[in-house]
Amino acid sequence: MDRYADIRQLMLITDDDPATAAFYRSCGLRSLDQTHGIGFIRYNFAS
Repeated sequence: MDRYADIRQLMLITDDDPATAAFYRSCGLRSLDQTHGIGFIRYNFAS
């Protein structure tokens, strides 16, 4: 994470798995519901 210290926002999209979430929390990331942020996504699985 030190490499990205000067970047204001870093977003990661990953699977909803408790072990995965725990790993990213241990790296200092928080889920959007724990912040004042909001996120949007649109999947296109037809491609």
